Amino acid sequence: STGSVAPSVAPRGIPPGRLTLDLIEAALLTVLWYIQIVQKSQADGSSATIRLELPSIVSHLRSVCAELLLADSNPYVRFQAFSCYMCLVQLAVGVSDKFGLELPGDDSSLDASSCAGTFPVHISTS
Repeated sequence: STGSVAPSVAPRGIPPGRLTLDLIEAALLTVLWYIQIVQKSQADGSSATIRLELPSIVSHLRSVCAELLLADSNPYVRFQAFSCYMCLVQLAVGVSDKFGLELPGDDSSLDASSCAGTFPVHISTS
């Protein structure tokens, strides 16, 4: 016995920590890229499909990050999930006054009040 410990293997179906870190970063970068596409092409309306789907994408990624933060045992994965979650929260609040990344509670449309209007922001106080 040399005293060496066998490397731990993740359970089947769960990616290793390094891959999880890469996936979190890639997902966040993809969301950031989509936001830039929407903001740059907002005037001509060519990104309407992405604009409609982006709030649900951001919401899903935020919930995945929250799950990782609570359930993963790797501190690096938990830190990356926390960092990604906080970045998404900051983006949801300050992305634009005419474009929102929050899903409404009543499944209503996510449109600004007018073409030159602002996006209604709802801040929960509870």
